Amino acid sequence: MKKLITLILLFIFTIVNAQEFSYGVVLGNSFFDAGNNNGSDRMHAKSYSQFLPGVYGEYNFNENIGIKADVFLTNKPVNYFKYISGYTYQSEIDLKYFEFSTNLKYDFGNTYREGFYMLIGPKFNLLTKATSEGEDVKDSFESFYVSAQLGFGWRVFQFVDLQTKFEYDVMPFFKTRNDHNSKFFGAIVSVNIDIEKMLSN
Repeated sequence: MKKLITLILLFIFTIVNAQEFSYGVVLGNSFFDAGNNNGSDRMHAKSYSQFLPGVYGEYNFNENIGIKADVFLTNKPVNYFKYISGYTYQSEIDLKYFEFSTNLKYDFGNTYREGFYMLIGPKFNLLTKATSEGEDVKDSFESFYVSAQLGFGWRVFQFVDLQTKFEYDVMPFFKTRNDHNSKFFGAIVSVNIDIEKMLSN
């Protein structure tokens, strides 16, 4: 057992210290709204823009292809509208998520991490908290859903990327009710700071 743990730790240490691996921080904004509202239940973003700090890790397989993963703790406040017999009932709901994305990255430059690139892949969203006026309403929302992402970026300085990712949920975040099928859509515009590159210089 000790040998197995030692081998796993050695493997992780080798990957982390390999030239192909990098990591850093993400500072940006998430722009989003909820669409595909149907029936008597509707959702729209209360604030269409949220500051989005996070971290990322990246590994390239060759000079053009790699995997870039990032992690965020996000806050998505929404306004909930319910229509009953001609009356509209409105409430504010604060949704908090743990988000993890794994994107396939294609770098168009001659050297990886030095030019224009494109990203595509899934994002996994785990609901951590849902409250309305201090009341827990987590049971009304899906605890897990998946989004699709497509984006592009450019290394503008030696260790700084400017990046934009468009995303659309492929699963609803609100539990189906009265044909309600709300899904988030939007974009993440960010600056990615390559800490590994910065420290190695």
